Amino acid sequence: MLKKLFFTGSLVLSFAFGGSAVQAKEIVVQEDRNLSHSAVTVGLLNGAGLLGAEFEYLVNDRIGLQAGTSFTGYDVALNYHLKPGARSSSLSFGYMHSTFAKPEYEQKTLQLSYLHRNPGGIFTATIGLGYSLGRGAELERIMTEAFNTAPPEVYLVYSIGAYFPQ
Repeated sequence: MLKKLFFTGSLVLSFAFGGSAVQAKEIVVQEDRNLSHSAVTVGLLNGAGLLGAEFEYLVNDRIGLQAGTSFTGYDVALNYHLKPGARSSSLSFGYMHSTFAKPEYEQKTLQLSYLHRNPGGIFTATIGLGYSLGRGAELERIMTEAFNTAPPEVYLVYSIGAYFPQ
């Protein structure tokens, strides 16, 4: 009698936990389908210009490669998402190259920034620090005249826009 009870109890528990494991696996698969693995961003000061666009592709759930362009420049970045998926905010390390049609006006920048994405909407904003790798001679002269001092090597970088997860 005790053996029957033990066997029946074991059988019931194995079906209960086995069913739960299958259900949990289905939930994980469903959540994975809901994760966005890429995003397109358009907005002000994106893509190394006044108005630009950027595309990000996640190589896994948290690491994304980003490339952007505008009429006056381009940028590339490596992003680490704080949560899985392209809808989440991230830390970004990138390179930005902007110019106004002539090398005398170019600016090259390394930047480290925080990219905020509203997970339930389309709003995105970036804030961080940029380190100047070099400026064109004319841009350097204009900035020196405007501020009566040499332009800073480290400065604030920011952008605002809308993103569309894919």
